[in-house]
This record gives sequence, structure tokens and C-alpha cells, in this order.
Amino acid sequence: SLMNSERAAIWQRYNAMLVANAILLGFQSRATATQSVVSIAVGVLLCVGWFVITYAAWNLFYMQLKTAQRFSWPKLPADINPTTVALRLGKHDWHRLVALGVIILFAIVHLLGVVCVLRVCQ
Repeated sequence: SLMNSERAAIWQRYNAMLVANAILLGFQSRATATQSVVSIAVGVLLCVGWFVITYAAWNLFYMQLKTAQRFSWPKLPADINPTTVALRLGKHDWHRLVALGVIILFAIVHLLGVVCVLRVCQ
């Protein structure tokens, strides 16, 4: 139950930050140069915070999985024990990698906004 609530919390925070970044990008497309610079800075800072909390949450989730695995039944086959299956994914879990990749992509898009602002100002 604790692991499921942590997993749900990861995705709830992720979705909130995704929406916030999408709103900022929409604002940047219609903002003046000064407003764009401020929203770009806020967007990059938001992405840094988003990356940190997502990375930390996944680490906490895997720590909880490792702890839960100690309480599994010894005669239970490993392929039906959910903690064992999830631990095999570990750091190569595609959900985690794609989630972090999307955050990096949003940060790059925010930073590309600097180039657009510089072109408009010249």
C-alpha cells in the first residue's frame, strides 16, 4: 500500500509539473521580450526542481521495494512477487528514464526560448 501511494504521488507531482511547464511555454509564445526572459528563468528553475523531486521520488520508491523484498515469502516464485519483478528493472526502468528525459526536453525547450528572445530583440 505504501509503495502504491508513493508511485501515485510520483505521477501526481509529475503531471502537475507537466501542466505548469506547458502553461509557461504557452505564455512564452505570446509574451513580450522581458516577460519571456522571466518565464524562461521560471521554466528552467521549475524543470530543475521537477527533475530533483522526480529523481528523489524514484530512489525512495526503489528503496521501499528493496525493503519490502526482505518480507517476501521464501517459497514464493520470484516471477509472481511484484517487488522482485520491479527490482529487476532498477535504474533501467523505462518509465523512469522517459520521465526524466521529458523533464530534460522541457528544460531544453525553455532554454531555446532564450535564442528566440535574442533574435526578436536584435
